[in-house]
Amino acid sequence: MKPSLMFAGGYVIFSLIFLLIGKYLIGVDITFSSKWLILQLVIMIVVMVGLGRKFFRIPGEELEYGNALLKVFTGTLIGTTIATVIMVAVYNNDLEYQATYDNFQKETNISTAGFVTKMLGQTEEQIQLAKDDARAKIESGELKLPEFPMKWNNLHMMLLMGILNSFIYSLLAAIFVKRKRASFS
Repeated sequence: MKPSLMFAGGYVIFSLIFLLIGKYLIGVDITFSSKWLILQLVIMIVVMVGLGRKFFRIPGEELEYGNALLKVFTGTLIGTTIATVIMVAVYNNDLEYQATYDNFQKETNISTAGFVTKMLGQTEEQIQLAKDDARAKIESGELKLPEFPMKWNNLHMMLLMGILNSFIYSLLAAIFVKRKRASFS
């Protein structure tokens, strides 16, 4: 259990580093960009592989994929739970972050309306009308946007999403953490 806790501690530290970079260095607007989210995903998987190799591999012993997956998932789950609680505590009362999240959701819905209309083969004028209609529905309250997730009353949903994400990340990381007998002769 100690290696899993060490792994989780490293995972929490790197999660907090990303939290602080997003909040104080690069700004709230960039934290919602797809490039930042993909970069963060790739770096966290690389971190998971490094932590898994450091804490779960024992010199001279084989580590099969199933065992590597179990160990990495356990450590990631513990780390994700701790990091999620800390993230909610940090962002719970952050009005700037909430406003940016709301604007991001509005723009995403408007862009989606335009994209769907374009995929249906409509003209540019009809695409603009669909975007204007989506904007009007959002402003009138007819189209309800998702609630800001970083609230204590949403913690259970964030933890459930964390379990799913932890499992998916662990599936990828365990591939590189495992060790076959032939690889350490």
